[in-house]
Amino acid sequence: MTSGPSPRVEGVAGRGVRDSGPGPQASTGYWLRNAALAWQRELGRRLRPLNLTPTQFMVLSSAGWLTVTSGAPTQQGVADLAGSDRMMTSKVAATLEKLGLLERFGDAHHGKLRRLRQTARGRELTLAALGHLRDIEETFFSDLDTVALRRQLAALSDRIPLGLRGDHRGDNFNDSP
Repeated sequence: MTSGPSPRVEGVAGRGVRDSGPGPQASTGYWLRNAALAWQRELGRRLRPLNLTPTQFMVLSSAGWLTVTSGAPTQQGVADLAGSDRMMTSKVAATLEKLGLLERFGDAHHGKLRRLRQTARGRELTLAALGHLRDIEETFFSDLDTVALRRQLAALSDRIPLGLRGDHRGDNFNDSP
């Protein structure tokens, strides 16, 4: 019994690539990683004129969102929402503070906790960056059921054992300007 050629999907550099058979293209993880990297590259390209990296944007916007929803967040709260580890979030927050986009201050009741707050300039920059993010999402996901996709991606994220999350988040992304 012979089978015809495997289906083709649009892929790398717009070329059709086989979606089954041997090799990396047979792996769903391969395509998930490539899609994430393509999205990350486009976000980086759009944020460059604002002098922000994707990681800086995630920390800045996470601090802003958490402030609106629950008051000035801790660095750990921002790290959790941004999907980064505490040390990286601390370093990025320090850079954002030097740029005048974020304020870091000690918690009034817990001396070791650091809280974050966007400056007025940080809020303005976040709003500008969010406009770019919306444009990217409209283009990148225009032909997909985004509600279903978000549910699927959230379910995949929940499968990662909690003990591994903080140790490995963000390891594949280089945010050097």
